[in-house]
Amino acid sequence: MTEKDVKRFKSAQKAKDKVAKEAVKDPIVTQKKVGSQWAYYVSANPEKVSWDMNIAGEKYKGLWNKDRSHLVWRIPADKADRFEQHIFFKHRRIIKGDE
Repeated sequence: MTEKDVKRFKSAQKAKDKVAKEAVKDPIVTQKKVGSQWAYYVSANPEKVSWDMNIAGEKYKGLWNKDRSHLVWRIPADKADRFEQHIFFKHRRIIKGDE
């Protein structure tokens, strides 16, 4: 890839991440559960179906944002490091939503 292609890719990635992170601010998703005891994760791309994540033996339901384009997971902060070890997080299918 040329330097121009790399810059274009990074710019597009940043714009896509910004759109995805807006889904985390949706009051439907947060349900007034904000603060340091919660970590939010969001699908990096629009999704067609929802799915649950199994982390440390517990199931976490993916919640739709208001326009049903992105999935958001609300994870207790003490399980956030386990969530970030998941293959979907490592391959950027899911990104951290509350940075």
